Amino acid sequence: MNYSPTSMAGGRQAPFSRMESLRHGFLECLEMIEQHQEMSLPSGFIADYQALGWIEIKDGVVQITDMGMSIVRFMKKRSHNGGRA
Repeated sequence: MNYSPTSMAGGRQAPFSRMESLRHGFLECLEMIEQHQEMSLPSGFIADYQALGWIEIKDGVVQITDMGMSIVRFMKKRSHNGGRA
């Protein structure tokens, strides 16, 4: 997982904002959660996804919320449309 993704801007690399970083890594984060590798995620990612309402923790188990599923569908649709929603 690329925890600090960068984009090219004017010939130099510009770091993504925290929100962009979270959005960019969400699908891979979900894969890690499904594989029970939550502890491998960078500090704060689970808490941030929880604060955004994308995941929740029920009885000690991390689960995706309806809003999180909407984000996943949007991201997958966007990737299938060449970056356009």
